[in-house]
Amino acid sequence: MPGERVRLAKALLDLARSTLKSVWSDMAAGDYRWVILKSWRAAKEALLSLSYSGIAEGPVDEDLSGLYALLYNSCPSIEWSDVALLDYARTLVEDLGLYMIFYSAGPGPRRKDGIQSLEASVRIVESAVRCIEEPLSGASPTAGIPFPLDALRRKISTFSGGRVTVVRSGRKLYIITAEMPDDIVGRIELVRGIEAPLGFQVLPLAAEEAYSYVNLPWTALEDVEVVRDDLGLGQFFEVRSVNQGHAIF
Repeated sequence: MPGERVRLAKALLDLARSTLKSVWSDMAAGDYRWVILKSWRAAKEALLSLSYSGIAEGPVDEDLSGLYALLYNSCPSIEWSDVALLDYARTLVEDLGLYMIFYSAGPGPRRKDGIQSLEASVRIVESAVRCIEEPLSGASPTAGIPFPLDALRRKISTFSGGRVTVVRSGRKLYIITAEMPDDIVGRIELVRGIEAPLGFQVLPLAAEEAYSYVNLPWTALEDVEVVRDDLGLGQFFEVRSVNQGHAIF
């Protein structure tokens, strides 16, 4: 069984490299949406290879942020910002509402968005290779990260980086400020100071974008709470009990 896991880990790393190679044809064609999606996929394959190699053990999460929470102790060369950027970029191109809002001024993802995603993915894959080839001595597998709601509330309550509204929906954090940079790297860097607990996916939005998003007729957020509201945006998030079959619209 251990030998099978090692072979699977190696196959996943090979698959991650192959996925990255295929990105260049999309870059040449100017299809930056596929660049983002493939970059995210390659990073996930690399993180899964770490899991199967025995460096970390636990349930497989759909997003990179959940996987990263399982491995950060054993592979510290993987940067939170790269993981957060790829999850954010993927959500922007897969969520129809966010896609319409974020790319309203153009035909879709820009070359800069694709390059930033590809660079982040390459760094994650390279880090995974190093951590598998030279595992940290004394590092033990992480059994999993509990849902850190108390840690989240403490961090958000003490954040002093300016006025911000933070809305939690499951493991997604909508981090809202009056204005946001227009590029995904700039947005991730802006919210880095909040130090979101591991396992959460961050979605930085400008106030106008957040207002537009929650007012789309098909937008439904579940398991929601307004964690902090310096901007007075809580009025746009009608929080009801999910147990009663309600959601936010």
